Amino acid sequence: MKLKDIKAEHVTRSFCIFAVLLAYFVFTTKYINASGFEDFSLRSKSTTLNDAGFNFNNMEAYKNTDLKDLQNEIWKDLKGYKGKYKVSNLGRIKSLHRAIARKSNIGNKSYVTINERILTQRIRSSKERPDNKYLFTRLYKNKTQKTYMSSRLIALNFVPNPKNKPQVNHKDGRTLDNEACNLEWMTPSENTQHAYDNGLIKKTNSGESCYLSKLKEKDVIKIRKLYKPYIFSASKIARIYNVEKATILSIVKRKTWKHI
Repeated sequence: MKLKDIKAEHVTRSFCIFAVLLAYFVFTTKYINASGFEDFSLRSKSTTLNDAGFNFNNMEAYKNTDLKDLQNEIWKDLKGYKGKYKVSNLGRIKSLHRAIARKSNIGNKSYVTINERILTQRIRSSKERPDNKYLFTRLYKNKTQKTYMSSRLIALNFVPNPKNKPQVNHKDGRTLDNEACNLEWMTPSENTQHAYDNGLIKKTNSGESCYLSKLKEKDVIKIRKLYKPYIFSASKIARIYNVEKATILSIVKRKTWKHI
């Protein structure tokens, strides 16, 4: 190897070492306390975040993982998970301090302590409305993990449901706002109508403008002229236009294509 190449390699290696040391210095200086020792509690304990200079005043409630209660916050035991989790009227979910029994391979019993903490909620789309984002939470019980919509957990514990309606609706349409005052129980049809009324979902285009339509307006007009019970049946017309018999009957009864 030439002397020039050796010098270049040496310079490159020295630069890489210097960059790594500089990055480590910048990272660790954020966590050095008055005594000169690294304080890892600022990274791991949510109870110290306020002391570390974090400002939660303008943060959405579900993002706030500080254990200190928020203003006007009320906690209740989560139904079905008493002693393990609590939910608040502001949409937060807390894992409680507890000891979990574990058995080793040789049968010895030991306990693992779980510290109290605010759970991190994940944002995902729902199957019904893929364009809308919702908060989901994972809970553990009897060594089994289940994932729930956070809004449902809050509503089950804070929103009365005397008519036993199956779905939870966000009154203002903001699906990440799970405060109890923003939630209500609805039937599926009520929930869909609420979404239409507030512009949260768009109605499917009708007639020719619907991308699923096989027929044109001129076809519909002709079908209504052709149809005569027992003479020119719906089945025969359906074969001509390559559609279902039910489609033809809906057209002639004006259940569909009502605008023509």
